[in-house]
Amino acid sequence: MRKSLTLIVLSLLAISMVFASGTEEVGNQDITMVTQSFAQNNITGTGLGTGDNLLEGMKEELGIGLNFIITNGTDEQQQMLFRIGALPETEEDLFYILQSMADDRIVNYLEPLNKYLEEKPLDGFPEDYSEGMLADFTIDGNLYAIPIRSGVWNIWYNQRILEERGITELPSTPEEIYEIAKACTYTLPSGEKVYGFASRGTRWDLHEQLAIGARMFGGDIITPDYEVVINEEPVIKFLELYRKMYAEGLMPPNWNNMTGNDADQMLKDGRAALSLGSANYSPRYNDPETSREAGNILPCEIPLAAELQTEDKKYSDSISFTWAISILKGSDQKDLAWDVIRYLTSDYASVELAKNENAPARMSVLDWQAESGDAGALVASATFPRTRSALPPLENSGEIIDIIGEHMENVVIKGMDAQTEMDIAASKIEALI
Repeated sequence: MRKSLTLIVLSLLAISMVFASGTEEVGNQDITMVTQSFAQNNITGTGLGTGDNLLEGMKEELGIGLNFIITNGTDEQQQMLFRIGALPETEEDLFYILQSMADDRIVNYLEPLNKYLEEKPLDGFPEDYSEGMLADFTIDGNLYAIPIRSGVWNIWYNQRILEERGITELPSTPEEIYEIAKACTYTLPSGEKVYGFASRGTRWDLHEQLAIGARMFGGDIITPDYEVVINEEPVIKFLELYRKMYAEGLMPPNWNNMTGNDADQMLKDGRAALSLGSANYSPRYNDPETSREAGNILPCEIPLAAELQTEDKKYSDSISFTWAISILKGSDQKDLAWDVIRYLTSDYASVELAKNENAPARMSVLDWQAESGDAGALVASATFPRTRSALPPLENSGEIIDIIGEHMENVVIKGMDAQTEMDIAASKIEALI
């Protein structure tokens, strides 16, 4: 019955299983993790990774093999949580959960971890994690997931393009993003267009873009105490700025269909001057084997409205994201699953994950990256103490994110009135909250 239930779930979601630990049979020492491809790459060192393949050490030290079930995007990951998490018994053991998924329902799907922390503590816990990060996964005093991947968003810019276009100063206010983007939008002799600003724009990504924009003007979408402020002045100012850039052709016409990979490729190909992305993206942007602009793509902080700047605060709070690793309630190998969590969050593994392009959730690893000369880590370490996720955990987060995307597109692409669209969005969101 266990196997049939799980197979039904997998077939309904049309996902793929990847056995990253090879064909060797390890019997009841196999642990299965549900996650996305980035986590598999981080753990195995696939792609741009320069760190160790942690599967090898895990097998050698713990005698545990790790299998991956790879989902296709955050929406599918959340649906997997609802479906697999609700089963009384599962063949799956570990689950990657994003902070936006961590509403009160997770108590029905995930195992509380307090007793495991007491019996077998983690390296650096809790002092090496931010309180706010842990709070996202804590309900009624019980912690349900351990942060393993966390990042801060910032601006990435092509230094070569800016210099060639006569730009000598990085943007210090939101309006200067527009000015730089305008100066850096031009057509090459080949006929190919270079855009001043290119960033991901799918429905899922738009709520993060809007949160970043709102915070540049001192606002938010939904506050940590669940006040809906998406129709207030900071959001309207940002939407009008974004609309202006899109309407003037400073952004690609297919912006709302651009994935993260699309935006990354434009930067790497020298077809975009500015973009938004996680602070740990320097290896992908500056890899000479995959980027025509290797060495030219650098990070800077998200700017802040001039009237909000002080001596102690010169740039925006930006946004953060946190993925955490949890144990499914239906797992019958919870102790082994905890051993895997301990291994993957250990001092050694945390550094190796960072080498494999995992944005570190531990402060000491972020500091290590910064001390090693990683420019993105320097930006992240300065912003991290005061940043927070784009949205607080919400039971209807998928619907809310879709509402935000729909009405943001209406403004930016269709040119509809920003205040009217955000008033409608606010009303819909309040009804869901």
